[in-house]
Amino acid sequence: MDTKLSKGDWIVHTNYGLGQVLGEDKKVLGGEEREYYKVQTQAATYWLPKNRVDAENVRQVSSKKSFRMALDILKEKPKKMDKDYRKRRSTISEVIATNSVVEFARLIRDLYYRRRKNSLNEHENQALHTLKNRFIREWSLAADIGEDEASAKLEKTLSEVVPA
Repeated sequence: MDTKLSKGDWIVHTNYGLGQVLGEDKKVLGGEEREYYKVQTQAATYWLPKNRVDAENVRQVSSKKSFRMALDILKEKPKKMDKDYRKRRSTISEVIATNSVVEFARLIRDLYYRRRKNSLNEHENQALHTLKNRFIREWSLAADIGEDEASAKLEKTLSEVVPA
């Protein structure tokens, strides 16, 4: 990722999701002045250290091509998830750490399938909700479509692959 961000740039953070750079800011922490990018997400504002922009937890918005691949994955036959909830929890954490829309698509599809066929525990329900929202928001920006349209297309695709 380009290490120089500008006001108005969009980025995706592993923990915070899609956010827009509002500008630069300086803060004093531990008696030391440090430079940050101020980033606004749908739910919060955070300060990204300017020297950590190349960190693994920050990336540019995915391309339309990446979303086409992700949508193709959503249409594939779902994979059954492990019966052990601890292994499923670990899988969810690993996928979220990848910060990849393609990996998010696989997990969304598989969690959606599991919810239709079995049930999801609270952690899995929250993960599915969070991943879908992140996917929709980023897809909306990347494809220049409304979030409602992206949400409807995602739900339609999932329901066609995993009928009720």
